[in-house]
Amino acid sequence: MLTDDELISKFLLLGKESGYLTPTGARVRIRYAKRSNGRREAESLLLELKKKGEVRILVKFLNHFLQLAIEGRISSPEDFKQLEESQGIWEFREHKGNYRLYCYFDQDRREISLTHGCRKPKGHAAERAEINKAALIRDEDQAKDQSDEHER
Repeated sequence: MLTDDELISKFLLLGKESGYLTPTGARVRIRYAKRSNGRREAESLLLELKKKGEVRILVKFLNHFLQLAIEGRISSPEDFKQLEESQGIWEFREHKGNYRLYCYFDQDRREISLTHGCRKPKGHAAERAEINKAALIRDEDQAKDQSDEHER
């Protein structure tokens, strides 16, 4: 059994090296979405949580990723759900907590791409702004994927 610090180190190191937080062969792979400028905003949030010592929150998210990788689902549907009227954007929630991680799901690839994260938005307008940001990052990430495939 890994300690919280070992779990955090393994996931973040894997993500830093490959862009993927779960290994090849996982039922669902989880990766960082890249902006057109190459920035991975979700990675920035996870590293910020580590730096702030928010181990409980970070471990909660990493356990969600691990459960998806192994089982292909999360046992608590309120902790990972597609947002209504969201253009295909999903969120990981820290149940009864203050942080959200936004993502999109590519079912053909069995891949979840983390777009960004933040403290829980307060109010409908703030939540809508985060959903729009996630959709923008998704579009930039998918455009980057297509240009990378053309270069190969």
